[in-house]
Parts: sequence; structure tokens; C-alpha cells
Amino acid sequence: MVSAIITTHNRRDLVQRAIQSVKNQTYKDMEIIVVDDASDDGTEQILRKVEGINYIKIEKQNSRGGNHARNVGISLSKGDYIAFLDDDDEWLPTKIEKQLTAFDSEKVGMVYCDLYVDVGKRLLNYKHAFTFEGDLYSKHQYWKAICTTSAMLFKRDVFKKIGLFDEKVRYWQEYELSLRLIEKYEIRLVKEPLVHYRRGIGDQKKLTNNYDLWEESVRYIRNKHKRLFDELPESENKKYLEVYLSEAAYRASAVGLKTKMRMYYKQAYILTGKFEYFIRWKMGISRQDTSYVEPIIKKVLYRISR
Repeated sequence: MVSAIITTHNRRDLVQRAIQSVKNQTYKDMEIIVVDDASDDGTEQILRKVEGINYIKIEKQNSRGGNHARNVGISLSKGDYIAFLDDDDEWLPTKIEKQLTAFDSEKVGMVYCDLYVDVGKRLLNYKHAFTFEGDLYSKHQYWKAICTTSAMLFKRDVFKKIGLFDEKVRYWQEYELSLRLIEKYEIRLVKEPLVHYRRGIGDQKKLTNNYDLWEESVRYIRNKHKRLFDELPESENKKYLEVYLSEAAYRASAVGLKTKMRMYYKQAYILTGKFEYFIRWKMGISRQDTSYVEPIIKKVLYRISR
């Protein structure tokens, strides 16, 4: 059996779509656990009427963030495998079925998949630029987050051996968990978009748009896993810094910190020499605005070639 754990907070409309996407799975041996983290928008009244789910309400005085809500769901689950779904995301119907087939070895602890990314204007088919598979610890391929939580499927035994979600981490929780995972398990990737991932840059309810807390989480993760980062070769640490600077610029732009955004893109350009960062630094264009950057790069490169 697979346990689908959906965490939600004040998204009574979106969470119903998330629940339905689990019910629409072609793989049917599943339980649905919805952990409501102190919603006060009428979510409880709606979800208590929904059939086929185990609804858990965390009252406001007991609320301790998304990772705590996920851990509550894990503790109440009964499945041999555990998957997570954020309330604003949706699974495509064959997600679980295709991921289960990728557990081809006892060494595999987690399988993830590609995404359709909703940037508010259109869906982008996000294919991972790097194929993070197999023994990532030996390959030193742990310098960036593998994927979002909604794309992950775990064996239950994983959490017994590496522990639950770290409740001190407010951002990059899937990254911190994966750093513990790779030391004991291998990872597989289903190279097909099986999740509709909503990334709302202007959504103030979305945790990813809080810049200061993100910086705090990054420092915490670096300190907690200092040994792993110290083991990274210089070339891999450079990749980590590029990811960090790009993410910092994106989050700064999400909350209107244009000066800080330009500073990070400038640093990314100095570090990597990538022309895209140069354009974003000079024009103040966020990473979200791919429709503006690509034509500019093509135009400038055309002039250079002439």
C-alpha cells in the first residue's frame, strides 16, 4: 500500500484538486491522509465531508510548520511506501504506478519524477538538467535539491533509518532530507513529468516567497551537514554556489528586493561567466521571466556574430 500525505493550510479550493488527483491514480492500493495545519478559511468544514480520506486537524496552538505536519502524517500512515503532495500541486494519474516500477533494487530508497511547472502564464515541462540517479554520495552529486517534495516516493523503512523531516528546516526540506538519504540509499528518476507543480511568484501565502527565512534555513543546512559539504570537490562546490546565488536572486525578486536580486546575479556572473546572469544583472530581470531573457540573449549573440 502507498500512503499519500497531503499537507494544507488555508487553501480549501486548491487542496480539493490535490485530493482528487490522488483519487485519480491508476494505482489503487492507497490511503489518503490530509493534515490540515491550522487552517481558518473553512477548510475543515469542507474536508470533513470528503469521502475516502483520513482528515487530521492540527489546531493553531499546536502548529509547528509544514515539516511537523508531514511528520504527523508519516506517524499515522500504514503504507509500505509514502508519498507527499503539497496542497497547491497535483499528480498526474500514472505517477505512483510508474514510480513503483522504478524500485528495482533493495538499495533504492526513493524515486522521484520530472514536473510540469506552472509559472502562472503557462506550463513548462521541467526536465532535470542533471540525471541525479544511483549512488549520489559516491558521485558527489548532492550540491542542489533533487526535486520538490510532491515528486518524491519513499520506502517506509527509509524514515526508520534516516529519521523524519527536520522540523527546524523551513525551506529546502526535501534537500536536507536527501542529504541524509543518499548516505544509506540509492535514488531513481522517472524521466517523465508526472506532477503539476505550481510556483506562484506573487503568492504571499507561499512559503517560498519569504526571503529571510530561506537564508536562515540555508545556513542551518550548511552547518548541520558541514562534513558533507567539506567533502565536495571544488568543481561541485562551485555548482552549489551557482544554485545558491540563482535561488537567492529569485527569492529576492519575489519580495521586491531588486537591488539584492541584481547583486546575486552579478555574483553568479562573476563566478560562472554565464551570459544569462550578465543579462539578468544588467536589466534587473528575475529568473521567472524566461520569455524576456531568451530573446535578449539571442539578439545580442546575433549582433556579436555579425
